[in-house]
This record gives sequence, structure tokens and C-alpha cells, in this order.
Amino acid sequence: MWRSTRWILAWMLVMVTSSAVEAATGTYKAKRVLVKKRSADGSEQTVPAVEFTVTSSDRFVARARDPVLSVGKLAITDSKWAKGDGHTLIFVCFEPDKLEDDVRAFAQYGEDYLSRTELPRFRLSMIQPL
Repeated sequence: MWRSTRWILAWMLVMVTSSAVEAATGTYKAKRVLVKKRSADGSEQTVPAVEFTVTSSDRFVARARDPVLSVGKLAITDSKWAKGDGHTLIFVCFEPDKLEDDVRAFAQYGEDYLSRTELPRFRLSMIQPL
């Protein structure tokens, strides 16, 4: 009895540790835009920005944490849902001068790496002009 229990536990351990969690994959488009942004004093200003339209193989679901688009060292948190089937989010980067060339890009909810959507590496040449 004890020997068979050990084998079952060993098998379960191997199954749990060997089943890799695969991240969703996605694509994105980046384009320069002019957007209205409210300043600290309440006035609105039109500022240059880069808009990322991120489409995932998995649906983006509503969660307690907001989605974050990481492009290199820059975390972009300003996002909205695109119209459609829930696979697309739109992020706005208000600091386009901080975008780096040839860096890793992914979207995820907060620090939850299991929710990560892996994206192709970001290159500044991908940004479409106004």
C-alpha cells in the first residue's frame, strides 16, 4: 500500500512540474497619434503619443488589476477595450521619447505572469507616422 502511494505521488509530482504553462501570443500595431490629456490643473492639452493596438490569441478578461503593456523598461498603463470580441486592447504611451529600440514587449495584468501575452520585439521603426 505504501509503495503504491509513493508511486502515485511521484507520478503526480512529475505531471504537475512537467506541464508547462504556455503564455498567450499576440500581435500589435503602433502608430503616432495626437490625444487630449487632462493636466493636473484640470485643463486639456493635445499631446503627441504612441497608440498600441494589442491583439491576443486569448481573450482579455476583466480583472481586479489593470492590464499593463511592457515595452522594454517602460510600463504603459493607460488602456481601453477595443470594440469587438475581447481579444484586443488599446494602450496609449504618453512618453514616446522613452521608447527604446529592439526591446521585449508583452502585456499582462499587474504582476500576474500567468496572464502574460508575449508580443514580438518592439522596434522604433514599427511606429506608423501621423
